Amino acid sequence: MENLILDEEEQKNLRIFEREIGQNIQNQQDLNKTLDNGIYFKEADKYIVEIYLKGNSIKLIPESIANIKKIRRLTINNTKITKIPNCISELSELQEFEVHNSPIIHIPNNIAKLSKLEKFFLNGTEIIEFPKNLSKLQKLSVLSISYGYSKIKEIPNFIFKLKNLKYLSLSRNEITNIPEEIKYLQNLEEFIINRNKLEDISDNISYLVKLRKLILNNNKLTILPESIGNLKMLEVLMIENNQITSIPKSIVNLHNLEEISASNNNLMAIPDSITNLKKLKILDLSHNKLECLPENFGNLVSLEKLLIPHNKLEHLPEFFGNLSKVKTIDLKRNELKDLPISIENLPMVEFIDLDSNEIKLFPNFNHLPKNLREIHLIDNPIILLPEVLTKYQPNSNLKTIWISRRHNYLFEKKVLDKGIVDNLVFFNSI
Repeated sequence: MENLILDEEEQKNLRIFEREIGQNIQNQQDLNKTLDNGIYFKEADKYIVEIYLKGNSIKLIPESIANIKKIRRLTINNTKITKIPNCISELSELQEFEVHNSPIIHIPNNIAKLSKLEKFFLNGTEIIEFPKNLSKLQKLSVLSISYGYSKIKEIPNFIFKLKNLKYLSLSRNEITNIPEEIKYLQNLEEFIINRNKLEDISDNISYLVKLRKLILNNNKLTILPESIGNLKMLEVLMIENNQITSIPKSIVNLHNLEEISASNNNLMAIPDSITNLKKLKILDLSHNKLECLPENFGNLVSLEKLLIPHNKLEHLPEFFGNLSKVKTIDLKRNELKDLPISIENLPMVEFIDLDSNEIKLFPNFNHLPKNLREIHLIDNPIILLPEVLTKYQPNSNLKTIWISRRHNYLFEKKVLDKGIVDNLVFFNSI
C-alpha cells in the first residue's frame, strides 16, 4: 500500500479487508485491461471506487467490504466464491456489479437496496432463482444472465418490470419461449438470447420499438413473426443456426437494418422486399437452400459484405454489378453455371470466391473490377477464361488467382512466370 493517497479511514478499511480476505490488494488504475489473478482496486479522490477480484484462491467476499462505502464498481471473475454476502446492500454508491465464472448459487434479497445500480452481470454462475424484489432496481439499464452452469428455463419475471433496461443478455440458457410480457421492456435497445431452446417468438416483440440489435442465433426457430417488421429502429438481426424456412416480407419496414446474419437455416428464397433495405451493409445467407436471388438484388446500394456460400444458386441477377459498395463476395459451393457481365462494373470489390461451382465459360469482360485483388476459381469445369484474367495486365490491382493446376494452360507464359504455388496460380505483380 505504498504511495497511497487514500483517506486515512479508507486505508484502515483497506487493511481490514486485506486481513479478512487473506491477500494484499493492489492499486491498479486501469481495471478494464486483462489482469492476472489477484485483488485490485482503483482509487479516486482519496477513496476506493472499484474493486476487482480474480482467481481460484479467492473464496469469499469479506464482510468488511461494506466499510468501503464509495465503491462504484465491483467485479468478481473466475473465483471460487459461492455466496454474495448480505452486507453488499450497504454499498450505496455501487453502479456496476459484475460476476463472471464463479459458482455463486444465491443472491440475497436485500441486493434490491442498491438503488444506484445500473449494470448487473451474472455470467457463468449457478444461480437459477432470483429474488422478486430485484424489480426495484429501476436504474438498471444493463443486465446479463448468461453462460450459467445451471441453466434457467424461462425469463425471470422481475426482468419485465425493469422499465429502464436497455441491454438484456440471456445467452446459453434453456429458455423455450419469449412470453408476451416482453412488451413491457419498451426501452430495450439490445436483446441477446442466443444458444437457448427457443421455438417461437411472441408477436409482442413488436412493442420493442427502440430495439437496435436482436440476436437469436442457435435456437430452434422455424419462423419469424411478421410483426418483426415493426422494429423500425433495428440495425442488426442475427438468426444463425436455426431452422427458419422464410424471412417475412415485413422486413421491408426495417429501414435502419445494417446487418442480417441468417446462415445455417432452411431458407429456399428471400423476399424481393429485402432489396429495399438501403442501409444494409452485411448479408450472410451461408449454408441455406437458396436457388435464386431477387432480380433487383443490385438495389442493395450500401452492401459491403455478401456471403452466400453453400447454397444452390444457378445464376446471379443481371444487374448484380449495381452493388456499388460491395467489397467481399463469397459464392463458393453453389451451382453457378455462368456470371453476369455486369460483375466487371463492381467498383469497390476486392475479393470474390467462386470455388466449387459449375462455371465453364466466363463473359468476355472488357476489364476487371478496378479494386479486385483476389479471385478464387478452384473446382470449376472451366473451358475458357477471359483475356483480362489470362493475359498480363500491368495496370491491374489483381494480385492472386486461385485456380486448379490443370487450368495452367489457359494462361500466357508471362503470367505463369510470376510464380505457381500449389493452387495459387499467379501473382499479377512485379
